[in-house]
Amino acid sequence: MPVIDDIRDSQKMLKGKGFKYKFLYFWEYYRIPTLIIGCVIAIVVSVIVTMVRNKPAQFQAAFINALALPESSACAEYLELDESKGPVVFDGTYVINLDPSSYSDVTYTSSQKLMAAIAGADLDVMISTGDLIKGYLNAEIYMDLREVFSDSELDAFGDAVLWGTPTDPETGEILGENIPYAINIGSYSGITSVPCYFGDDVYMGVIANAPHTNLIKKFVKFLSEYTYVVQ
Repeated sequence: MPVIDDIRDSQKMLKGKGFKYKFLYFWEYYRIPTLIIGCVIAIVVSVIVTMVRNKPAQFQAAFINALALPESSACAEYLELDESKGPVVFDGTYVINLDPSSYSDVTYTSSQKLMAAIAGADLDVMISTGDLIKGYLNAEIYMDLREVFSDSELDAFGDAVLWGTPTDPETGEILGENIPYAINIGSYSGITSVPCYFGDDVYMGVIANAPHTNLIKKFVKFLSEYTYVVQ
């Protein structure tokens, strides 16, 4: 029977009937299709709302093993970014211990999250203590800082620039050239005034596939000038 005829028959059957009868009729014959359509609509709306609300970050920094973080909103303002177009993300949820004797589920989970963020080209920089930053050199995740800073700018950092050559930890095979891959930022007020870490052995490395390299210089300047003020 054509659908239109089925609808007409249903209309004749329900004509003159009370609300309760119509509701029971509807529930008996149309509840499953209606529920399916309702679920589909709910899923579509949820996806659209999520896509609108969860805008991609305009800059993202991983603070590994940090005690506290600078204000991301202050950084967004300093970088002259409109947060309605996407946030500046300072992620301090990473807890990683590279000592094999102290390896834990927390380290494993954080390490997997870090690798996923890097693989997805979501992360711009990672900040942590010197031992951890150096520990990731052989993973070849860092950008050569000469791609971001000029020679004169790197010279101005002086001994704060960390150089290294990626090697295979098992065979000792050299995997790449000697590159400047991190900067000591441990004395910057954006790190010390919070404070983010104990001591000044704090480095920042730029991720090799960082999506916002145009903001790196300004971010470093932000960290050097920002001072946390207790409200």
